Amino acid sequence: MEIEVRSFPEPRTAEVRCALGEFTAQWGGRPTDTPGVYVIEWTIDVELTWGQNATASPAPGPVILTEQDHVLLRGRLQPNNDGTAYLNLGDTSVHLDVTEPLPHPALTGWTDFRLKPTEIELYPYST
Repeated sequence: MEIEVRSFPEPRTAEVRCALGEFTAQWGGRPTDTPGVYVIEWTIDVELTWGQNATASPAPGPVILTEQDHVLLRGRLQPNNDGTAYLNLGDTSVHLDVTEPLPHPALTGWTDFRLKPTEIELYPYST
């Protein structure tokens, strides 16, 4: 996913803008990185638990938003057979651990996944 890092307000923290919205996350790049455009990979170290940090979305469409002290990732879930799933966010997918089999609403509609900014780490890479 291509993002624009707008600033690094604290060490290892990035304020980010992308085609789906604006949010804050942990930065896995070098401490000497500067604001600018990067292609990144995501790491999310918290399990998706339906009914707790993930729910059926009341609205359609992929989006990434900041809500108070959380980041909202809205996408479509694609489960795997190994206790993981992909959250499809437009043209990118985020690999997630899932705590239990996903219920029917998770498989047929849009999902809202809420995380703390400290639970999301972005890693820049060269193409």
